[in-house]
Amino acid sequence: MAEPAVPLGEAGIAREQRFWSHVDRSGEGCWPWLGSRSKEGYGKCDRLYGSSFAHRCAYAYAHGAMPDGLVVHHRCGNPACVRPGHLELQSNSEHVRNHKAPGNRCKHGHEFTPENTYIAVDAKGREHRLCRACGAQRARAYRRERGLVGSAQARQTHCKRGHPFDEENTYRYQGKRICRTCRREAVRRMRKSP
Repeated sequence: MAEPAVPLGEAGIAREQRFWSHVDRSGEGCWPWLGSRSKEGYGKCDRLYGSSFAHRCAYAYAHGAMPDGLVVHHRCGNPACVRPGHLELQSNSEHVRNHKAPGNRCKHGHEFTPENTYIAVDAKGREHRLCRACGAQRARAYRRERGLVGSAQARQTHCKRGHPFDEENTYRYQGKRICRTCRREAVRRMRKSP
């Protein structure tokens, strides 16, 4: 069944303006969807008749309703992109063929280049291509959740015994600042104990 045409009138215009307010149109390339996304990286939006993928909404706002039997394809390969110039209609069989071809982007739109790609082997011995940029984002989120980045220690100017965290008195170990004076005192205490 074809999707209903984009509603006209004040309600339709307000809905379209709200849709485009969730799009980052600042770049020359893709326009990523800033709202919620599916686990595959596709933007999700609400329409009058229910929810839909953002790229389908963008195509409908730019070109009108989609005919039966056709799907919207990302020519750029970025599932979060909603730029109308990067979207085209294809038959379902053509779309499936394009998706079976090896992709050049991860599900979040990062390009698979030699510098941004690593191969991981799972427990069954299968190789998987992974994105380094996504891995770095997950690692930052993990550290942020556990207080390892931007923590109270990062804002402190002195250690808990009052020694300054300056260049001469500070070194880093496993991402944390260590007070050299406190460390020397701890080593002395360990040497004195029997």
